Amino acid sequence: MFSNARTKQAVVFNFQNEREYVNKLVEVLEALMPEENRLRPSDKEFLIDLVMIKNRGVDIASKRSVQILTEDYGHASAGTVYQKRSLLKNKGWLKQSKDGYSLPGMFAYDPKQPDLKNFQIVLRYAPEQIAEGDSPAGGDVLVEQPTLTGTLDFET
Repeated sequence: MFSNARTKQAVVFNFQNEREYVNKLVEVLEALMPEENRLRPSDKEFLIDLVMIKNRGVDIASKRSVQILTEDYGHASAGTVYQKRSLLKNKGWLKQSKDGYSLPGMFAYDPKQPDLKNFQIVLRYAPEQIAEGDSPAGGDVLVEQPTLTGTLDFET
């Protein structure tokens, strides 16, 4: 939903293909992340595969998940799976605890049931006046600093 004082507008995406649906969820989240947390296309495909197998009840930290990802989803080897999982963890897409890995809560859905995610994304520009030094006229030069904050919601 896009809105401001003059305009209210909703954008609705409909999917019948689960992979396209999960891809759009990743794109929405990725658009809000810092550049260094964004994924290469092959890493994004791996994340989509993880989401899909997790939502079918497979523990994404298990040896079974490695087997599924290599045999059914075409990832090259167990080593590749471990490397990509580590990369997703380092970029903030996965969290690891003593209980295993968790994904952001927005990726949870039942693949056998319709799912609806309703995002309300609010971006606010709130300039802060920061003194950068003296101007040639003798006063401080003030720079407006944009701020954008956000968090990832992980399953517990």
